[in-house]
Amino acid sequence: MTCAKETKIKVKNILNMIFEQAIEDELIQRTPLRSRSIRITGQASKPIEPYTVEQMRYLVQHIADVKKPMDRNYLALHTLHPLRPEEILGLQWQDIDFVEQMIRIERAVTHPHRNEPLLKGTKTDASRRVIDLMPQIIPYLTRSAGEHFVLGGEKPLSYT
Repeated sequence: MTCAKETKIKVKNILNMIFEQAIEDELIQRTPLRSRSIRITGQASKPIEPYTVEQMRYLVQHIADVKKPMDRNYLALHTLHPLRPEEILGLQWQDIDFVEQMIRIERAVTHPHRNEPLLKGTKTDASRRVIDLMPQIIPYLTRSAGEHFVLGGEKPLSYT
């Protein structure tokens, strides 16, 4: 497999869960991943280059082309606001004041166990803040109930 070591470790973790279940179901007696002959090697992950100004302009100009409301909400919020991805995941509709055009950042959602979103405070105390809502994105936001998450609905979005 020619990919980064981190990718291989993620694949191994998933395979390990499958093999452990197969042992529990008595389909196999031991997991082959515990063999001493299996070694995970590979190069370090390469950092992803940030988008260029031209790429960001393109994204902003094409927000309306995004068909799925949740994807459109994410793109509109992320391209024009200084928010961490976990802060966007933690946003609830009640945090966005459309009249005063403000966004309150009060929580974040992380995924320490992949598919189980964990609602928590912001990364730092200074991260709890109020920022301006860019008025040009308001038409692109598909609103829901106040306590619902902007991305996910009643529960925050998970990796699945």
